[in-house]
Amino acid sequence: MTSSSRTDTTRDRVVGWALDFARDRDSDDELIAGLARLLVDAGIPLVRVSASFRPIDPVVWARNISWEADLGVQIRDRPYGDLAQAHYIGSVVEAIYGGSGTIRDRIEQGSKFQPIDGLSRQGATDYLAQPIDLGPNVRSFVSYAIARGGGFTAEDIAILDAIHPAVASVIRLRSTRLTIGSVLRTYLGPNAAQIVQAGRVRRGHGEQIHAAIWFCDLRDFTVLSQALPPDQMLQLLDAYFEAVSGPVVDHGGEILKFIGDAMLAIFPVAGSGAADSARRAVTAAVAALDRFATDVAQAKGPALGRELGMGLALHVGEVFYGNIGARDRLDFTVIGPAVNMAARVQGQCTAQRTPLLLTGELAALLDRDDLVHLEGVALKGIETPTELVTLARYR
Repeated sequence: MTSSSRTDTTRDRVVGWALDFARDRDSDDELIAGLARLLVDAGIPLVRVSASFRPIDPVVWARNISWEADLGVQIRDRPYGDLAQAHYIGSVVEAIYGGSGTIRDRIEQGSKFQPIDGLSRQGATDYLAQPIDLGPNVRSFVSYAIARGGGFTAEDIAILDAIHPAVASVIRLRSTRLTIGSVLRTYLGPNAAQIVQAGRVRRGHGEQIHAAIWFCDLRDFTVLSQALPPDQMLQLLDAYFEAVSGPVVDHGGEILKFIGDAMLAIFPVAGSGAADSARRAVTAAVAALDRFATDVAQAKGPALGRELGMGLALHVGEVFYGNIGARDRLDFTVIGPAVNMAARVQGQCTAQRTPLLLTGELAALLDRDDLVHLEGVALKGIETPTELVTLARYR
């Protein structure tokens, strides 16, 4: 087979693979492993193929997927902290993201960049990185490494150049999918994101569900927001939300929204029943209050010259869970009398001198010996007195 025909054949196979992947597949593993197989079968003895994706994500600045001949596929999500690490500074990745064109690093002649994990172990002699533009000021890349003496041949380079448009199109597609999923999860939560991504996006789309409902807020938020500079107020809010959101997620809850200084979350009732949802909600509440005391009240209160506190209420009931709002501007949340009840009860935390209040309905689902029953109170908009319960540790 002539050099040009080998290049054309490989390009055609990669284009077919790219179309097949775009139509039927959604696997990071298969993306890189499939490309590596095609190129090795074409006679390029690669020891590593790697691609970097740049999802819009508040925690991960890049996802690196690599195939290595001796290890298979590995996926690493790179946190933003990596940008300040020694292995990033002076690396090929930094150069590509900084605007460089294609980089060829003839390793056997002495590398000009920071070492790349795994290449020395595999005896790599040559390395090629090709940039991929994903949008304004956003770049990705695909890279190849070979362990053959003399490195890549001119024919190898011709093949990799010829297939690059097809490879780039698949990586752009995958980066877009990752970004859509990441943005939806970030702003809606994982379960709501899955529902919206599946196409349930019209106003009124939703369902009635049974759930334990969580409503909490920061004490004296109005006073604090007037007294503190905006940057300190934002730092305080972020620390508070970090303290309370982690336990919710850790115990199977779903955060629906942040409303000023308040947070609304649910623990949907599933196959394990309402008692399990109530138990998980209370366990999360205790963990959140402990974390708030340590990470917010004790860590930040003295420096601000203030005693910081929060209030948290738990209730259980039926809610509508779905799309609510204007025709073309929607929110995915929960509404219903049970949500109103949780918010009203939370407003009683200061009067009851406790950071945690449970409704009688939720408390009845718990098998605990530390429940403290308080006097029933009249809540605005609710006809009958509401039974309130707390835990002994908060009295």
